[in-house]
Amino acid sequence: MDLHLITSKDDLRPPLKYIKVTKENCVATNAHVIGVIPTTDIFSDEFIEKVPEEGFILHPEDWKKLKNNTDIVWKSNDVIKISYSKKRDALIEIESESNIGKFPNWEAILPSEYAETQPLPSIGINMKLAYDLQKAIGSDKGLKLDFYGVAKGVVVKPIRSTSKAYGLIMPIITS
Repeated sequence: MDLHLITSKDDLRPPLKYIKVTKENCVATNAHVIGVIPTTDIFSDEFIEKVPEEGFILHPEDWKKLKNNTDIVWKSNDVIKISYSKKRDALIEIESESNIGKFPNWEAILPSEYAETQPLPSIGINMKLAYDLQKAIGSDKGLKLDFYGVAKGVVVKPIRSTSKAYGLIMPIITS
């Protein structure tokens, strides 16, 4: 779970350079994409119980230390201890938003229907193939995806390009 990959590198937006951890979710954003992982996927119930109500934020370098480690405990109110089997323990000092800045209210930008209604049929896309296709059709600004149905291919076109290049990604069957 590499949330550190989508944190901002922009020094003018310090809170976006961090990962927000609450009792419910771990969230990272760079203002273009948002990644949300349930806290229970990363931390034990005992750890989550002691998470402050307002949550905390972690630097991406500290987040990387958590990767693939199940022995993560609170050493004090603001220090996390990670025990490794083959090297020295690591201590991570958590940050508060009062020190860094307010993390964006990412839930406010979710589509209102997201929580209230059933989603439209899902289409699975292999993003590695989309990335390779982006390079193949010469799109350095990103891709525009046109969806035509669940069992139909997704038409891919370069964003902001005069090129008429395009591609097609076949959907992955999801259940």
